[in-house]
Order: sequence, then C-alpha cells, then structure tokens
Amino acid sequence: MKVRTADAARKLGLTVPAFLDAAADLMAELHEAWPEVDDGYVETMQQLYGLAAEDREGEETEAPPVRRAGPPAVSQVDRAKLRILDKLGRADRWGGNAVSLDTLRNHYCQGVEGFDEALEKLLDDGLVMVAEKASKRRGPFSLNPARKGVIQKELERVRS
Repeated sequence: MKVRTADAARKLGLTVPAFLDAAADLMAELHEAWPEVDDGYVETMQQLYGLAAEDREGEETEAPPVRRAGPPAVSQVDRAKLRILDKLGRADRWGGNAVSLDTLRNHYCQGVEGFDEALEKLLDDGLVMVAEKASKRRGPFSLNPARKGVIQKELERVRS
C-alpha cells in the first residue's frame, strides 16, 4: 500500500524535504527518490520562477551540491525522556496513580542512560509530576493529566 510523501514524512517526524533526503540515501541515485511531475507542472514553475536553465543562453549552469540530511538526531536525554513517558503511559501511571523513584529507575527504565537528567527535564516541562507533599527528587512520579494531549502525541510518535 502506498502512502503520500507528506504522510510518510509526518509519521517519521520529518519535513518532506528531510524525508526525501533520507529516502535518497536508500537509492542508487538521488533522482530515484524524487517524485515525477508532468510538463504542465514544469511550465508553471518556469512562469513563476523565471526561465529554465536550458533556455538561458551563454550561462553555465551547475547543479547545487546535494546535501543529505537524514533523520534528525535524537540525543540520549531525549531518548530517555521518551522512554520514561512510554513506560509510565503503558503502566497507566497518571495523576494519583504514581510510582516511586526506585521502581521507575530500576524496573520501568532499567539501564536507561541519562535517566536522571531526562526525569528532571520532564518535571520542568510539566509532563511528569510528583505527588503533593513529596520531594521533587524522590517521587512518587506520574504523568500529568493536565498535559495529556501533549504526552499522548509524543507517545504516538514513539510507538508508530
């Protein structure tokens, strides 16, 4: 089943040009990754943006260097943040249904590098909350129901 280029790019969290750049890395030649267009489209582009390179007399035309972006880099802390959100979401840890720091670190996110910094950033962003009257550093922790839309969007991106 084929999908639109824009839909594929959105699913991967990329812009369309970045998606096409990444797709070009999988092709033998760059031109294989780009969509085909009809002559009418080319004529419209000529009218909007000027003459085609082949119509310019005496001018040398050289294609600009090809820059391949590939998928955006994800830092270790960002991966840890997504892992924490994913684990808390799968365990249905929202609002009052909290989990201790030890359980979160040693069971849900065992071996996740950058865990402490990621948890701190999630707390600062308000995506993860700490129970009332509890130490910010010791928990217990849960997902913030007031930010459910943002959290679910991030979790959908991770899980797809």
